[in-house]
Amino acid sequence: MSKSQTQQAVEAIISVTNHSGGKLRLNTEQRSKVMDELYSNYERGEYVIKSDKVGTDKPSVTKYMSKQISSVLQKTAVFNDGEKYTPKNVGKNNKEVKAIELLIEQLQADGNTAGVEQATAIRDEKLNELKAKKTTKTLNVDDLPESLRNLA
Repeated sequence: MSKSQTQQAVEAIISVTNHSGGKLRLNTEQRSKVMDELYSNYERGEYVIKSDKVGTDKPSVTKYMSKQISSVLQKTAVFNDGEKYTPKNVGKNNKEVKAIELLIEQLQADGNTAGVEQATAIRDEKLNELKAKKTTKTLNVDDLPESLRNLA
């Protein structure tokens, strides 16, 4: 079974940097080596780009790979001292939040300050709810040592 793009990017980054923990940021030379490794995989047919939006020419492919490397560095806990990635703009793509944003714009244009305040409060509540869902961690009691299970 072939490896995912993310798996290939992680392996390429680790092989180039010998990263073993902590936060990682690539310098220009390292990024170039990772790109070369991924592009070699692409030429061998191991790195498959399924998006129709990306051309097959080298500039398009390398631009796509560069964005993917940045995403992997940002979102993979291995490269961020074990910290889980939390998006900064949680909920901004949520249909309900977008609709509320449009309503707020309309209410502001109409000069309805009471409506703006009400809609803003509801939007903020919804965003907090979405953020809580993204950052909530669940404890699996079975993973704890027997001596600590009574504390959970």
